[in-house]
Amino acid sequence: MRHSIVGLTLAGVLAAPALAVAQGTPATPRGVAAISFGTQVATLEIDDAVTFTEFVEDGSFRSHYETGSGRLIDGGVAVALWHGLGVGVAVSAFESTDPAQVSLEVPHPFFFDRVRSFADTVDLTRRTIGVHVAAAYVLPTDRVRVALTGGPSFFSLSQEMVVDVAFQDSYPFDSLTDPHPTIQTESATGIGFHAGADVGVRLGSSVGVGVLLRYTRGTVDLMPTGSLIGSRPIAADVGGLHVAGGLRFYF
Repeated sequence: MRHSIVGLTLAGVLAAPALAVAQGTPATPRGVAAISFGTQVATLEIDDAVTFTEFVEDGSFRSHYETGSGRLIDGGVAVALWHGLGVGVAVSAFESTDPAQVSLEVPHPFFFDRVRSFADTVDLTRRTIGVHVAAAYVLPTDRVRVALTGGPSFFSLSQEMVVDVAFQDSYPFDSLTDPHPTIQTESATGIGFHAGADVGVRLGSSVGVGVLLRYTRGTVDLMPTGSLIGSRPIAADVGGLHVAGGLRFYF
């Protein structure tokens, strides 16, 4: 569905100049507000590997996540200040659900070098809010407005994580009884950067369509905690390539 939206918007951008010529040339606007829908393209990984001590032996826990492309909604406003230079701010919301691989090895309470193992795959959801504060250079013409932007980005990440594996220890203790991943939502904030371009085509004096391309990147620090595994710091990358299209409102 999101690919169809972007495709229709691109088609609108290509067709818009002829329509604008027929309607006449409106005055050059000073600012623009935008709303866009599309996708974030990225492969972001989290590798959570822990060694712990149980029954005077080492056990191990590992979970591996890969976040791929997902839905993106973006809205923002930019204002020209002087000779094409301007400022702007945009807010993007990203969401994706992807599988994670989980494994656990726990030592036997009575025998050395005899671990009890568990492995599973679970679906985990990531949600990211990005606030992108930009310096902008605007290349306006009668109908087409190209804005080149860049600056700091402030990220808020909400990530489902496997923080532990719960199980029962039951006689004869040769295997883990009823093991299941413990999933919690971990949240954190961080700072990064962005750079991109927004190309808009005016269909009238105050409305148009446009395409957004923006690359963002940042890092946030998570601290998942489990009863067996304990606490451990994890640095998680956020951001990616934003490809979106939608409406532009000029003022």
